[in-house]
This record gives sequence, structure tokens and C-alpha cells, in this order.
Amino acid sequence: MAVTNEKLRDPTIFPDPYGFQGRRYLEMRQQPGSENRWQFVTTSPEHLTFGHGKHACPGRFFASNEIKVALSHLLMMYDWKMAEDDDGTPHIEDFDINPEATIMMRKRQENMPCFNL
Repeated sequence: MAVTNEKLRDPTIFPDPYGFQGRRYLEMRQQPGSENRWQFVTTSPEHLTFGHGKHACPGRFFASNEIKVALSHLLMMYDWKMAEDDDGTPHIEDFDINPEATIMMRKRQENMPCFNL
């Protein structure tokens, strides 16, 4: 089963669908009656990332937790910044990333509190 981006790019569902809005789903969940509708693992005809109905991915809860663990680890253990020569122009389209972007990462010092977790 392939996931279509048609609904994710629909301006009647997602205002400014091609623009980056880091708080998009947070703001959508703050609408009365939509508190659970736009959670990452919630499926609907408008949000088909994990399928929907009887074809919904049964591993979506595990996948969601794995993403959170991996992202938390990367944010706690490494410092991140754009390289000096990178202009910071975002390239957000489908599943692509900007192949020209240069991101510098450095492992944090081991005496940081996050190393004791």
C-alpha cells in the first residue's frame, strides 16, 4: 500500500500545505473537538500516513515511539548547526531533503547530564 500526498497537500485541509509550519498539528489539535484527531498515530481519510480503517498500520504506535526515542537521543547527545556556508534555504517537498544542505553535528561532552540517563 502506497501513501498518497494528495490529502496532505490539500489547502482546504491544511492551510499553506507547502509551507513549513512546525506547530501545524499542535494548532490543529487545539481546535475544539480536534484534540485527538491530529495525533501522529491517528488515522483518518485526511491523514493517510499510516493508512486508514482496516488497512491502518498495526505497528504505527511502535513506529511513533521509536521515532521519539531516536530523535530524543540525537537531540540530547549531539549539538547541531547549519554550516557557515549554507544559506539555510529549506527544501521541503514530499519525502525529499535538501541534498545541498550542510549540517554540522558534534557529540556533546560526556560529562553532560544527559549522559547519566
